[in-house]
Amino acid sequence: MNIVAIFTILMLVGFIIWMLKYLEKRLPERDKRIKREYDSELQIKAEKDAHAAKQELEVQRVVHEEKKKIQSENRKKMYKDNVRKGRDYELFLIDYFRKQGYQTKGHGILEGRKDKGIDVILKKDKEITLIQCKNWKQNSSYKIQHKHLKEFLGNTTAFLEHNKEKAEGYTIKRMFVTSNDVLDNSARHFLEDNSILEYKVIAYKHI
Repeated sequence: MNIVAIFTILMLVGFIIWMLKYLEKRLPERDKRIKREYDSELQIKAEKDAHAAKQELEVQRVVHEEKKKIQSENRKKMYKDNVRKGRDYELFLIDYFRKQGYQTKGHGILEGRKDKGIDVILKKDKEITLIQCKNWKQNSSYKIQHKHLKEFLGNTTAFLEHNKEKAEGYTIKRMFVTSNDVLDNSARHFLEDNSILEYKVIAYKHI
């Protein structure tokens, strides 16, 4: 083997050794760079996902608040409508019984929430009638139950205790009046067992 061939082999071996050392040094740096780029992409994606999730939560919060607002407004409107319907019926009953010769008092209208469950008071001769009334539709999901009648009797007892002097010498009647027959079975059984309470259906007509 001549000297040129030996020199060429040595050069080749040297180049290979240099390349191996170069690669040994550069490959970890490349891996680190790739990892940094990958981590950066992950971070950007995580930030985008977090932003999207935050926006979604904000949308859900706004929708939830809007629903609560609508529900609150609907409840207020329903309450006002029910109060108006109740007051209209009380006024109708006041006029209805006045035409029959009774002295009438719109206790519920005058006292508001302090009416203690007594909506209308009638007086005729030596008789006082305490009335609670409900202006409910025939097909209403709400029904008069025995607990409503029982509560009314309790309210009349408390009312008479606080008005002994005014009630002295009078026969006391208790009457539960509805614009439609909306009693459930428990209320009908209660009326059968409690003759002290009179129940009447008086259809509401606009006055």
